Amino acid sequence: MRLLLAALLLISLTTVYAQKSRNSVRLGVDYMSIDVPSPDAVAFRPNLRLTRNFFNNRIVVASTVGYFSKSDANSSFPNFVFRGNQRKRITADFTLLINLLKRNQHTLRIGGGLSVWYIDDKLIDSSVFLTVSPTSPAISLYFLAYNQIRVIDTGWHVTAEYEYLITPKLGIDARLTFTAVHLEQSSLAGIGLGYHF
Repeated sequence: MRLLLAALLLISLTTVYAQKSRNSVRLGVDYMSIDVPSPDAVAFRPNLRLTRNFFNNRIVVASTVGYFSKSDANSSFPNFVFRGNQRKRITADFTLLINLLKRNQHTLRIGGGLSVWYIDDKLIDSSVFLTVSPTSPAISLYFLAYNQIRVIDTGWHVTAEYEYLITPKLGIDARLTFTAVHLEQSSLAGIGLGYHF
């Protein structure tokens, strides 16, 4: 009997909290730098985030997916043009956040969680350019080698964000994030527009 009462109580509490929880979807963009270990590439990362709020918005569980692409400018040698380093990231972050403010219109959250990134890099490994004296007929030899890296990498991230609700359904936010996966580190500063439902 006690087990049945405990199960009913747990179901009731879960139902109450589920009714009080809220969902939101957010479109954002982050200014992202890849540090390996010094800054190596900087670009914008568009992203989409889905969240679920619990305990009157005190705890938030979020999942974010984003895409990062950076290509260095093409370089040239006499009569030879070649592409620079190319970097791509498909990012997935799973975050647990705690709200530090009790105000309805303002939210300040801190938290962190798991990061899973797909890394696709095509980097210049070595190059050789051999030319004959300019006074002789133009004879040139060019050799360029790229190193391709394709891997799924995991790690962690920490983040802090502030959100202001323009209306009960619409909010704008700003956030700072630091991510460390196995192969690299990344710093992000972003803004977003969210819809609560």
